[in-house]
Amino acid sequence: MKLLVCTSNQPRHVTLVKRLIQAGHDVLTIVEPKSYGQSKGLERYWNAVREAELEVCGRAFFMPGPVLALRPGELSGVPELTGVYLEDRFPVVFSSSYITPPVVDWFVDKGALNLHVGIAPEYRGSAPNFWAAYDKNEHLVGAQVQRLSRGLDAGDILAETRELEMTGDPFKRGMLAAAHGIELMVGVLETYYATSHPPVRDNDRALEIRYTRHADFTPAVANEFLERYGL
Repeated sequence: MKLLVCTSNQPRHVTLVKRLIQAGHDVLTIVEPKSYGQSKGLERYWNAVREAELEVCGRAFFMPGPVLALRPGELSGVPELTGVYLEDRFPVVFSSSYITPPVVDWFVDKGALNLHVGIAPEYRGSAPNFWAAYDKNEHLVGAQVQRLSRGLDAGDILAETRELEMTGDPFKRGMLAAAHGIELMVGVLETYYATSHPPVRDNDRALEIRYTRHADFTPAVANEFLERYGL
């Protein structure tokens, strides 16, 4: 399948693209970069995230081409995405910026897939697996393949995995959830056009526990979390 993967530049994102290529897909990747450790007071937290990611995903630093590089938040401002040059590609989204019209309309009309590293509807928005662990809801640490929707993390849930390996390290557990989610995405794409994919559970907003934004994650919250695990 000819895919348009909208993602970021960390090892977990590179791993998704590599796995899709290994599965035989023709992949064009749009990258909006992320970086760790830029927020004052959060250095220890992001170092722990980085160490866990390297342990689970390895040193996957080089995104295989072809690649279109954007600045963070630019995805919705590229009208060429809805043009003829990319019309024959199927969109896959993993950790992109929030997508707005007209790009999201084109993606939704094509049945685009979203890799949600979290368990919705209970946890939606920014860093859902962190907040599930913070709330001591380890059974809600996981990943889902959803149909992309105009609402954030609100699409049909087509596949789900819950990372129940109690490693004692919440950072590794979260990265294992991402790795399992990548394999879910590869599996769904194998039969997406050939087989009906009904939802595996309802994405019912009435079950929501937290809808979080970047601003909710503060140094005080991070330090409390680190101290709880002796990190």
